[in-house]
Amino acid sequence: MAVVKLEHLEAGMVLDHDVKDLSGRMLLRSGAEITPKHLKIFRSWGVSEAHVRGVGEAPPAAGPDLAELDPVLVARVEGALRAAFAFHDLDEPVTRELFAVALDHRLRREARNR
Repeated sequence: MAVVKLEHLEAGMVLDHDVKDLSGRMLLRSGAEITPKHLKIFRSWGVSEAHVRGVGEAPPAAGPDLAELDPVLVARVEGALRAAFAFHDLDEPVTRELFAVALDHRLRREARNR
């Protein structure tokens, strides 16, 4: 994901975040493909930038294969992380995604340190 200034937005790009006008009114939802009409609307409503998918993203770094990690290690790391998230609702999409990213990060760090 990258933040792209309005003058660099192009038709065909896909939004990674909702686009709202200066007063917070929804103009276009995340996941939508930008069209020339959308660009005109953005200009009209004072949108200066948008978060789009796939722009400026580096390919994922080759790292350890997490599927080959010891299941006991995975369970230990996940348990410790669940304790850290004890007061958060893992059914909430944002929290669930944050948990998954944190778990992946910790498992990769553990795999590198072995």
